[in-house]
Amino acid sequence: MNSLAQQFIEVNGATLETFRGGLGHPIICCQHPHTSTLERFRWYADKTEFIYVVVRGLGNSSPIRNAQDLTCLQAAHDLEAVRRKLGIERWVVQGFSAGSQVALLYALTYPDSLAGLISIAGFAKGSRLLSNPHSLCSPLHPNYQTDLEALHKQKPHRTPAVLSSPDHYWAPVGPQAWGFFRGDIPLFMMPGNRIHDRRKAAFEEGVLFDVEDRLKGIQVPTLIVGGRNDPLIPVEESIALHQSIPNSSLLVLENSGHGAEGADEDIFRETVLSFLSKLTT
Repeated sequence: MNSLAQQFIEVNGATLETFRGGLGHPIICCQHPHTSTLERFRWYADKTEFIYVVVRGLGNSSPIRNAQDLTCLQAAHDLEAVRRKLGIERWVVQGFSAGSQVALLYALTYPDSLAGLISIAGFAKGSRLLSNPHSLCSPLHPNYQTDLEALHKQKPHRTPAVLSSPDHYWAPVGPQAWGFFRGDIPLFMMPGNRIHDRRKAAFEEGVLFDVEDRLKGIQVPTLIVGGRNDPLIPVEESIALHQSIPNSSLLVLENSGHGAEGADEDIFRETVLSFLSKLTT
């Protein structure tokens, strides 16, 4: 496996830790707004040139200065600043899960900087996702109903929101989930018991995230990937992205959940490499 060289790049009042390795074209860039997905995608460096940008507040990148630094749009602006600093004419931006929000915003904000776009387990309209009871992000999911009913009968321990108004807050829902609330109304569910400002910000943005009507403006070749058994972002969201982006292709991983798993990992890599081979920069 190709090694990745660490580099620190000064952009927009911050220092961003980046990793770069591999040879070839097109250059592909990845990022995630609240956790590192470097190990998941470093295999790209065996096939082409790969750049991974660590967002503010994670790894060895600069600390968060204010709430704006936590937004997906700021992450998109930082990606563009990195591209310019590195002197790259155009690249492919890949977003996985919440990273797809960054990738879609980047494509809509900096269309001339893209050779292609890859969205894995992404969505374009938060309200539709959160009204789907099959999504573990939705307060309507059956897993949460008993715990939500119990929560209404007691005064929950509240953790402040980071991007929203004072009447929004986070609270534990049972032993293995956090809920994002407006007053007594649950808006978004976050499976797991780990919570920090970067995760909170990404999910808070997800509630109001809606770029669906703008997606027809994305003209670059786009690959949409979704898992048939994804418990977080149902495959219908990937299908909706494909239907809204004109020059897109869709890969449904029939045996996968939230990301390529098992035998589907080979199918995923083959499809991505075929997609990349058809791009020009």
